[in-house]
Amino acid sequence: MERTFIAVKPDGVQRGLCGEIIKRFETRGFKLVAAKFVQASEDHMKKHYLDLKDMPFYAGLCKYMSSGPVFAMVWEGQSIVKLARMMLGETNPADSKPGSIRGDLCINIGRNIIHGRGVRQLDPLLSGLPVRVNPAPSGAPPTHPLNPAHSTVDPLPWFLPVPPNMQH
Repeated sequence: MERTFIAVKPDGVQRGLCGEIIKRFETRGFKLVAAKFVQASEDHMKKHYLDLKDMPFYAGLCKYMSSGPVFAMVWEGQSIVKLARMMLGETNPADSKPGSIRGDLCINIGRNIIHGRGVRQLDPLLSGLPVRVNPAPSGAPPTHPLNPAHSTVDPLPWFLPVPPNMQH
């Protein structure tokens, strides 16, 4: 089974779309492996989007992504990387097909509500970032939800703890 990282961006959280997005993945038959609401710092976002550092929108993207809470998730399922990409739609909602998350739920490329990275794209993100080991049951070695066979780090390492105003 494959695993992938999906995050509802601050605009999606603000609009209350987390439940709708979870519903779409669950309806498709995927399993939610890990999830948390978090607020990332701008420095963490700069590391996360390092592959886009030469793009003209990089600074604004990092600032925006640290402007409010995001809902970070790890999903599991057969062909999840490819199918999640299709479910999200194109980066520009205007180019997204009806039925995709972006095609149905947003209209602006700067506020396209959801972020996704496949396992292969996530590996460089983990180097050099502070991470914590996931506890494993019954003394088994710790695992990483994105790649249980090869890693022992938190699937969501670039996020800070849940902000106090979001704790219950």
